[in-house]
Amino acid sequence: MGSRNGSCRLLTADCLLSKGGLLTTRLAITGSGGYLAQQLITRLGLDSDVEFILGLDIRPREPKVVCEARFLRFDRGWPIR
Repeated sequence: MGSRNGSCRLLTADCLLSKGGLLTTRLAITGSGGYLAQQLITRLGLDSDVEFILGLDIRPREPKVVCEARFLRFDRGWPIR
């Protein structure tokens, strides 16, 4: 299941030690332009433990989130150079 059918898939969750010494979470979410992913990203963006969200999808959408975030247009089918 990929982003073409609107599904949301958690690609990776990585806990890191932040400057304050607390564990924080950095997320990469494929299919981030879909409805479910938008709802998930909005909720995760409010979580104080989430430091960064990377959204990947073929549809360019950028939901408003409190934490640092970046949303890239990406298709797994594109050739790697």
